[in-house]
Amino acid sequence: RSDYSPMFSDSEAEELYFTSTRNQATGDDYSKITGMKNGDIFCMRKDEQGKWKLPELVQGVNTEFDEGTPYFSANGKMYLTVCPTDPEYPRGAEIWVSNRNDASWGKATKLKISADTLSSYAHPCISPDEGWIYFTSDMPGGFGGYDLWRAKLEGNEVGGVENLGASINSAGDELFPTFRPTGELYFSSDGKGGVGGLDIYSAVEDT
Repeated sequence: RSDYSPMFSDSEAEELYFTSTRNQATGDDYSKITGMKNGDIFCMRKDEQGKWKLPELVQGVNTEFDEGTPYFSANGKMYLTVCPTDPEYPRGAEIWVSNRNDASWGKATKLKISADTLSSYAHPCISPDEGWIYFTSDMPGGFGGYDLWRAKLEGNEVGGVENLGASINSAGDELFPTFRPTGELYFSSDGKGGVGGLDIYSAVEDT
């Protein structure tokens, strides 16, 4: 099985969240992309001695669909990728958001990025200043394949969408954006002439 996209929930690093296709994942369907069971989000926590306990399925955010790539904002929100399936209507990946209440997560709901319902929106991350959501999408207007985009966060709403431009994006796919607290953006790309397949790149915003 696959375990990927690990993310600490906060700076204390006491909770590690990740995506997994292990047998304990919700539902019985198999992904058309991986051929494995649909992914769910799991969490590991440290015990009193500082040792990691066994992973647990995260309640509130997982469904029979494919969930993954969790990202946490400082104000207690989890952003994640959800891949719904519909036998009558093709649907791409979506970004959903869940609010934390004490020790549990509320039911995740879809975050509307744009009126375009045919494109995919995935791999969300939040800028260090909490003002922008970054993500990957194959929406029209990009440089080819999946590009990295961003949109302004305005409370529970999303503002205008911006492509990150040719210095970041290529004719290939740019995926899995994430930030360091100091502002460096890290992402994967298969279109920049790297070693092979997806390679890791970093960038800083021009000032």
